[in-house]
Amino acid sequence: MAGVNLVPSGHAQIVEIDEMHVVLHADRAFPPGSTLRGALLPDGEGVQVKVTSCKRDGEPFILRGRFVTLSRALRDKLLATLVQTPTSNGPEL
Repeated sequence: MAGVNLVPSGHAQIVEIDEMHVVLHADRAFPPGSTLRGALLPDGEGVQVKVTSCKRDGEPFILRGRFVTLSRALRDKLLATLVQTPTSNGPEL
């Protein structure tokens, strides 16, 4: 999973992506319609996600949204990172 340091504070993990949509597990809530801003770990590349839904599932918040600005190179890098990371035994999304 790819980690994201949230602005101004917090942390999220990208658990699923496709062409322009993303699912994250975050330590704080974001209301639908808001824009999540953060920096990918460890590179610090900036990402923005327009949140479409936010639900609490135990400890993490499950955020669904679409990337606002995402280059093809960064998308391919994220996809490669998620493929290399073993899946967890967490809830299926």
